[in-house]
Amino acid sequence: MEARELRIGNSIYYDELNIDTGKWHQKEIQVELKNLVELTNGRSLEKNRYNPIPLTEWWLVKVGGKKVNQIHWCINFGELKFYCQFNKKWYSSLDAIYLVDRIQYVHQLQNLYFALTGEELTLKP
Repeated sequence: MEARELRIGNSIYYDELNIDTGKWHQKEIQVELKNLVELTNGRSLEKNRYNPIPLTEWWLVKVGGKKVNQIHWCINFGELKFYCQFNKKWYSSLDAIYLVDRIQYVHQLQNLYFALTGEELTLKP
């Protein structure tokens, strides 16, 4: 994952060392300017600590997705309907337009939503 793929507010994983246990664990964070600076500067230790969050059915539910059938999901992007089909990676289309790129990560979905609507993709409780 590179800094140019991210926007402030994107959801990603950050690998953090627990001082008490000495073990690493992942926590979900929202990208801030300092994260982008670390990634852009290419500090290898820091760069390896940031990881994309895989797009899963759980995430599709959290952004308001509805399951159409066993493998298809639908999310409203303003006036457009965004369809996902899972087959190892998410294949997607907007209404009848098939998108060549496969969306694999939450930040990619957030960026697509923002590009199409000009608004941030919000999570449902």
